[in-house]
Amino acid sequence: MKQQTRNHFIFIVILIALFWGLVPAVHAQTPFPSDNEVNQIASKLYCPVCENIPLDVCGTTACAQWRELIRQKLAEGWTEEQINDYFVQQYGERVLAVPPRRGFNWLFYVLPPVIFLVGLGIVIRMLRKNRKSAPAVIPLAEPENDPYIQGVQGDIMESPGEVNKTAHRPLPLWVTILAFTALLGFLIFIGVGLQRAQAGPITVGKKVPNFDLTTFDGETIRLENLLGKVVVINFWASWCDPCAQEAEIIEQVWREYEPGGEVVFLGIGYTDIEPKALAYLEQYDITYPNGPDLGTKISQMFRIRGVPETYFIDREGKLAYFHYGQFVSPSQIQDVIDPLLEK
Repeated sequence: MKQQTRNHFIFIVILIALFWGLVPAVHAQTPFPSDNEVNQIASKLYCPVCENIPLDVCGTTACAQWRELIRQKLAEGWTEEQINDYFVQQYGERVLAVPPRRGFNWLFYVLPPVIFLVGLGIVIRMLRKNRKSAPAVIPLAEPENDPYIQGVQGDIMESPGEVNKTAHRPLPLWVTILAFTALLGFLIFIGVGLQRAQAGPITVGKKVPNFDLTTFDGETIRLENLLGKVVVINFWASWCDPCAQEAEIIEQVWREYEPGGEVVFLGIGYTDIEPKALAYLEQYDITYPNGPDLGTKISQMFRIRGVPETYFIDREGKLAYFHYGQFVSPSQIQDVIDPLLEK
């Protein structure tokens, strides 16, 4: 009996020792990321909403949510590279403090040194050419006693142009063409960049470029497939109070036009976190198609200034009207849609 009791005691002691040994190990495997760890990554990202403000110091509610998202990803074992890739996929490469050296971005790194080397090569070639073509100094000592020198001087006096042509030969044609091509390419590159930076929003009466929207349900909607219908595009975000204030109004108008099948509403979540966006849609019982603006490609195409913004596209695919800010009544939306349906 005593032996059995002692065995039970030893077994219990072993279990307690194993339990206390495993608890620290579990805690060591899943440490809660500190603010310093979060800010170390956030400092290398820009706020997707604000202009040129690092994510670690931005005081908006959206940025606070994104910092918590970074903390969550770190707790799940994500690396800094994986987190950066996630933000690029969701909000575009503009969130990176240092653009990645791939694709079109390579030109920013390659083109300036190439142009510099081409120009340096042309200068060196011109210096060498001038050095080689420098005319030799002909001694003029006692020319009256040297028939050869007198003959050379006579030839120079008779045809000075020939000597100048020999002394100053122009650069080869291919060098000139290469220099002008490099300069022209650089100017075109700068001009296109400035034009894209200064381009305004899509103007009324112009055809809206095609785009694909992948909804939160996984459906892909192409704008060009909606020709013949009136399309209402609303940009929103779960962290936007005016968006929340107009959400029920837009949903109410959508349910009025949905049975006719002649009007399509599309909601585009702008720089949002998917769990927050889905909770927003559920809270306001939004039933029309909604999806995230991955890489902010659609919002950049429209050059939106903020959220909410709403764009109305006619049956021909042209922009008919746009509205900055929130709607305060259903009639504001109906007064735009009804005339478009009559055309």
